[in-house]
Amino acid sequence: MPEMVIVNDVLKRWQVVVRNSRGVRCIDVFNAVYETYSELLTPRELAHIGERYIQRCERSFRQRCADSPGLTEYNLKLGMRRIDLLRGRRTFKGLTPLPGHGNVWELHFDMDRSQFPPSLF
Repeated sequence: MPEMVIVNDVLKRWQVVVRNSRGVRCIDVFNAVYETYSELLTPRELAHIGERYIQRCERSFRQRCADSPGLTEYNLKLGMRRIDLLRGRRTFKGLTPLPGHGNVWELHFDMDRSQFPPSLF
């Protein structure tokens, strides 16, 4: 399989596209997920998500920054990233194929979906 698309129910606005002409490998998947979800949120995205939910993500954002030894202040100044919208739920729990969608897979994190507003994104 030279290409796969990965989606997450909470972060559905940002599909992860993984490509490797010789076949997608695990490292390709992990790199693509990291690159996609480590993008800084744009002012437009922040406005779309809304101040109320962004405030709920603040603690997780600060914790992620603190988890980067020696880079805490630097990361705080850069701002919130897409992954921060998961409010600390960053542990990979697997991928499952979406039936009838070709090479589309759902990405699972250690989360209870009920913690997140249904129409957040």
